[in-house]
Amino acid sequence: MKKTILLLPLILLLLGSCKKDDETDNQQPTFESVTVNGTEMLTVDENIVKNGDALTFKITVKDNIELSELSVEVHEAGDGHEHERVKKAGEALAFGPKIYDVSGTSEQTIEVKVSDKLDNEVTDYHLNLTLLDKESNRSTTIQTFEIQ
Repeated sequence: MKKTILLLPLILLLLGSCKKDDETDNQQPTFESVTVNGTEMLTVDENIVKNGDALTFKITVKDNIELSELSVEVHEAGDGHEHERVKKAGEALAFGPKIYDVSGTSEQTIEVKVSDKLDNEVTDYHLNLTLLDKESNRSTTIQTFEIQ
């Protein structure tokens, strides 16, 4: 009986430490939704934004255990990607990279306002998104949109 009483705390300690190993986060965080001015980018092939409009992205992210940060960058896509330029309306658009804190365990939506009123070069642009969780698991997506 004495041996059982002495072994019980040891068994509980071992069981508790095994559970922590099972909680290791090896899953990548996910992009649930990415919109540009209200249009879903992840499912639409052609994303068009007009000069004179605002430029706002809404990015919804999720992780199974703990989110960490989201990096957002916008730059011209015409750097060797064979995009033809139609005309120039202004300077090329550039934003970021800007880091947003998305710590937490639940789905989160981040709104990124790049411009109140666009007056930028008419061409294709890339929205580069990189999402990290607390264990440094990474997800990246590059979405293309066009300013007309």
